[in-house]
Amino acid sequence: MQIMHCPKCHHEYRLGFINCPECKIGLKSGDAPQHNSEFDPGRAQAALASMQVAAFTTLPMNEAIRLRDNLLSQEILAGLAPAEGGCDPSGCSTNFTVMVPADQLQTLNQRYQAAFESYAAEQGMTLRNEPENTCLCCGSGVASDDVECSECGIALI
Repeated sequence: MQIMHCPKCHHEYRLGFINCPECKIGLKSGDAPQHNSEFDPGRAQAALASMQVAAFTTLPMNEAIRLRDNLLSQEILAGLAPAEGGCDPSGCSTNFTVMVPADQLQTLNQRYQAAFESYAAEQGMTLRNEPENTCLCCGSGVASDDVECSECGIALI
């Protein structure tokens, strides 16, 4: 069976896929190139255990794994930690916090905020301009160290 891969995130897809659903770019044929083994999920998790880490965001398991893998494909150390609670408005699920080196947190937050704003502009969406300590989803108050809104359960990044 022929394999296709995304040249940006290096995820592999079976024949028949044309574009990467994450990166929105065309796939290339063949196996994904081997990446630096330091950025293998297991090795990254072990490396993070010996350094100061910070919570980047909390997401349901599949989305957290996808974000971790995306960060690792960019050679940014990232790992997962089980989140407290595990329930959101749509029901109970296993949530995970994506952990990154503490010294990279601010840069990653800025990068992802810029990407979010760019995506919103491309989609013709208007961003609500809420005060910094307000949940953008429901408008309730949140503390600066909260990882998710206590009212609606959305992850805060």
